[in-house]
Amino acid sequence: MYNIEKVLELLNIWSSKEFSNKESNICLFPECADSSIASHYISEKRVLKKISVDNHVYYYSHKMDFQKIGTKKVSVFSGFCNKHDSEIFDAIDNYDYIPGNKEQEFLFFYRAYCKSYKSKFVLVNSYRKLIGYIKENKLTEINSYFEKITISEKQRIKLLKYFEKELNDEKAILDDLSKIKDTIEFGLNPIR
Repeated sequence: MYNIEKVLELLNIWSSKEFSNKESNICLFPECADSSIASHYISEKRVLKKISVDNHVYYYSHKMDFQKIGTKKVSVFSGFCNKHDSEIFDAIDNYDYIPGNKEQEFLFFYRAYCKSYKSKFVLVNSYRKLIGYIKENKLTEINSYFEKITISEKQRIKLLKYFEKELNDEKAILDDLSKIKDTIEFGLNPIR
């Protein structure tokens, strides 16, 4: 039996797994093709360690519950390679925050911004792949659940329209974020 909620749940699970896809783990620094590391968007040394108990903090997960999680795993995203993460964020990772320090405040903003940008970038690309699977009627390559159900042409078109709308909405946000990214990267040129 075809269940749209189950189909959407499986497709969204697949989409979130795309976040760990190798092609999504490239350094955000301009012209760098190195693999990114698990960068903390909330500083592990300067913030997380101070609020942790035995190197653990409580984290509110997407499953709508609190989980105890190690500080090495919380608030991370695949943003920059080790070299660029260390170079760019040295002033906030290795020095105490000085209220009013514009460089540090910018770097806090920039790291959070990069996390948002990367999330949207990966989501847009996973939606593009997903739309390809739907168009080619190859959903069984995503999950074996689709072998057990029959999706009519009308339902397939409905799914396609749903994800095309999602893609367009997310792409518009990514385009706006890209304009900011381009402006910031122009200012980061001297770091190269």
